[in-house]
Amino acid sequence: MKTFFKLPFWVVLFFLFIFYSSSKENSENFQNKGQILCQNFISDTSEKGIDSLQEQDTDLEEIIQTFKTLLQESESDEDDTLYFEVIKAFDIFGAMFRELLKSYIIELGPLELLKYAADGITDQLDPYTNFFFNESDLSEAVSNNEYVGLGVVVSVIDSSLYVVDFLDSIAKEVSNLNVGDKLLSIDNVKLAPNLDTLRKYTSGIENTKIEILVEREGLSYPITIQTFRRKINVPDISFSKVFDLDGGKVLYVKLDRFSIEMLHSVRERLQEFKNFKDRERKGIIIDLRDNPGGVLESAIQFCEMFLPSGLPICSTRGRDESEEEVYKAVIAPIDTTTPLVIIVNRGSASASEVVAGAIQDNDRGVIVGEQTFGKGIVQSVAALPHDSYLKITTSKYFTPSGRSIHRNRFLSNTTNKIGKLYTMDTVFFTKNGRIVKESKGIQPDVAFEINDENSFLDFLHSKILFIRFVSYLESTQPQFKLTDKPKFMVEGFISFLKSKNIVFKSDIEKEIDTLLDKIKKTKSNKVIEKKLLELKETVSESIETLVKKNQNEIIEAIRHEMQRRKVSFDEYKFITLKQDNFFKESIKILKDRKRYLKILGREG
Repeated sequence: MKTFFKLPFWVVLFFLFIFYSSSKENSENFQNKGQILCQNFISDTSEKGIDSLQEQDTDLEEIIQTFKTLLQESESDEDDTLYFEVIKAFDIFGAMFRELLKSYIIELGPLELLKYAADGITDQLDPYTNFFFNESDLSEAVSNNEYVGLGVVVSVIDSSLYVVDFLDSIAKEVSNLNVGDKLLSIDNVKLAPNLDTLRKYTSGIENTKIEILVEREGLSYPITIQTFRRKINVPDISFSKVFDLDGGKVLYVKLDRFSIEMLHSVRERLQEFKNFKDRERKGIIIDLRDNPGGVLESAIQFCEMFLPSGLPICSTRGRDESEEEVYKAVIAPIDTTTPLVIIVNRGSASASEVVAGAIQDNDRGVIVGEQTFGKGIVQSVAALPHDSYLKITTSKYFTPSGRSIHRNRFLSNTTNKIGKLYTMDTVFFTKNGRIVKESKGIQPDVAFEINDENSFLDFLHSKILFIRFVSYLESTQPQFKLTDKPKFMVEGFISFLKSKNIVFKSDIEKEIDTLLDKIKKTKSNKVIEKKLLELKETVSESIETLVKKNQNEIIEAIRHEMQRRKVSFDEYKFITLKQDNFFKESIKILKDRKRYLKILGREG
């Protein structure tokens, strides 16, 4: 081999490695081999000494050829483009970062600016990819099972804060608050009608006292409530009960989130229910309404309790389609035969949809309710330097039949691409051959339409007027019993609504008002305006007329509200459940064996 000139080997190696690694940082294969090569020579240096290496002349052409070979194993035009774009992006970002720190009109901290930048990047990707500065922020976002507060549920109604429910029996007994109370101030600080602001005052140190000024129906003056902050454990299972049905038993479980801890509780309940004879077990109802999801592994293990071993539960696919991961039932099930109903709604998402899809595609049970939310993507958490973290969308999941149920709710370039990834406009089939379609969420087997939200009864519920009326009765007529004077109750309710200046407008009235506003602004034909006013008068109904027209439902709603205040927390939950239309439909399905089997594509 022809020799152009000689240099000490270690000098040539050092400069070549520095040059190539600085210009080819994207070539991981080269870096690894180059680092190993350097380490070997450093080892030689330590063993033999620098002098011995300096005495060794090396053929430069041979060394260059060696490094070229290393580079050829991993480099490509694509790698070069990626490398250039990465370097360019970091150069621009670094320069921008430096200029903002140096020249912005107000002083910015480096970490503050980093947070803005990280949030800006993730906001452009999808709503579920997020940056967290520390582990506590991550824990707070991922797990909301425990917090310090009062244990009451508060809603903003007509720009006021009202107590509408309790989270547990302890809050009902010791908070000293009543449902229907209007919150005015906390520790002499006037409250804005904002739930986030309210949390700042109700949260804090456990067992510290808190003073709340409330307006209670029936009292002419505000009263001061003394209570205290306590640790609130939000259970994964908010309610469960075994109840009688047609000479048998039904197990109902309201599951609010999926966690590993939840699995033990569910297994216990199922094992206890299995103690009843087969003919006594009329059904199992799993309520997943407003369940936002949770840990995918817990959803898979939950399905394993109901599916025979070997059946598919779901699959996930990331950027590389060849790396599909299929999850199957591997643990011995608890109950594969008892009729099963899963209740879902628009708030059922992620892990809830994994469960609903697995049960539906394997024809193990009937899905009742509304189309689900449609969150068909999976997130993983990556640890970053300095105790920071990145929750990142890494894959989409699919039901056993191969359906994607992801709904692209947030419009951006990346979310559009995610929505189109691995989607197919085709028909899928369940285990029994039923046709199911790929859609934005899980389509229930028995769809349930919610009544018009603008109806008079829904209006009364939304304004918590039944709650407020019963609170008024407790303050003014504590011995009153609804069964004694139902007609008097209706008249009393009408008077109560009038005293609160309650006004109800139907959809038609609202449309007429909109047209009237346009006519007045444009000074249109007075004849049209007159006709619209006449039409409005025709369709308008007084509060008194509306109450009397719906008096049976109104009496029932008032009776329910009075009853729930006199029973235990669990009894109240079941009383409320029995009034629920989704629950009623589930019971109808369990009572009709032929209908249940027909829905699942089986012979009766």
